Amino acid sequence: MFQGLPNLRIIWLGANLIHEIQPDSFKVLTSLTELYLESNRLEIINETMFANLSNLEKLELHSNLIHTIEHDCFKDNTALARLTLSSNKLEVINKKMFSGLSNLTELSLHSNLIHTVEPGSFQDLTALTRLDLYENNLEVIEKKMFSGLLNLETLWLDSNLIHTVQAKSFKENTALTLLDLTGNSLQTLPQCVFDPDNHPCGLTLRIWLNPLRCDESWCWVKQAEEDWITVDWADMTDCAGPVTLAGRTWDTITQQELNCTTPGQSPDYQPF
Repeated sequence: MFQGLPNLRIIWLGANLIHEIQPDSFKVLTSLTELYLESNRLEIINETMFANLSNLEKLELHSNLIHTIEHDCFKDNTALARLTLSSNKLEVINKKMFSGLSNLTELSLHSNLIHTVEPGSFQDLTALTRLDLYENNLEVIEKKMFSGLLNLETLWLDSNLIHTVQAKSFKENTALTLLDLTGNSLQTLPQCVFDPDNHPCGLTLRIWLNPLRCDESWCWVKQAEEDWITVDWADMTDCAGPVTLAGRTWDTITQQELNCTTPGQSPDYQPF
């Protein structure tokens, strides 16, 4: 289909009825930098689909029916900087999906059905600065879920089903400046999810629309607000409990009301 077009740089194929891309369809397009395949009917991404596209920088695959990404599909796309896979049918993310994408800076996975992100899934994405995982089915943020993302600045986890964030989950993400946990099922957020001693950037934290239990477990956040954390939309962040603080907004609650004893240190504190 694209024979004789070695200098072609951009292709728009969005909003068609494409359900299959035959092997090596784009192989001759060695100068291609942008490929738009959004709003089609693709279900599987395989390792031959984007072979030889070594100059590809932007790949739009959102709003398809993609449920499977085979291992090493993007191994030839080493220049890729933006990959959009939002609004598909993905359920599990594993470490072989994005191997080799060391120049990727933006990855969009929102509005899928993702319930599992295997530890180390993003470890090759050392240049990644933005990761969108909102509107999925995540329940637990595990310790190694975001390992290797040393340059990650914004992480969108809002509108999932998250009720637990494990210790040291964001320890390696020292460049993080925005963490959005809005609209989940969190009651508390352990102090040890971050490593504050190695977090030079200020962090904006969004926790509204959660059933927060405003007690001593949140003391560390109140103390950190004086130093490196900003709780965004604090005047809209309500406490669900205990009874004495239910309905109060975060911005009106003091450390004393949280029963803080040692300022900024929660009962579950674990030194790094």
